Formats: sequence, C-alpha cells, structure tokens
Amino acid sequence: MIGIALVYGCILLYEWKYLAARNRRRRTYFVVLGSLAAMFLGFEAIYVFKEKWALINVVETIFGPIQKLIFTKQ
Repeated sequence: MIGIALVYGCILLYEWKYLAARNRRRRTYFVVLGSLAAMFLGFEAIYVFKEKWALINVVETIFGPIQKLIFTKQ
C-alpha cells in the first residue's frame, strides 16, 4: 500500500506542476485532483478488499438464478 501511495504521490506532484506551469483555473485543479483522489481511494479499496470480494461472487449473484431457471426446466 505504501508503494501505491508513493506512485500516486508522484502523479500528484507531476499534475500539480503541470497545472501551475500552464496557469490553469481553480476549477481545473479541482477536477484533476478530485479524479486523482477518487482513483486512489478506489485502488486502495480494491487492494484492501481483494481477498474478501471477488468478481465471481457478483457474477454468480446476477446470473445464478437465471442459470437455475434455464437448466431446471428441461
């Protein structure tokens, strides 16, 4: 997790310098840094919950009843 934070910290510094060098508006800072924060939090959540949450559980929840309906009526 520290490595992830360091990578996102480097991206943050690069984006901050880019925006400052180009004299961007305040709204642009909010959009760019807000999206960076959202991606960071999402990535950290995936990292933390990777053992507890799996895509197969979601797929089984959605398609399990449909599969039972299809294959039990034969």
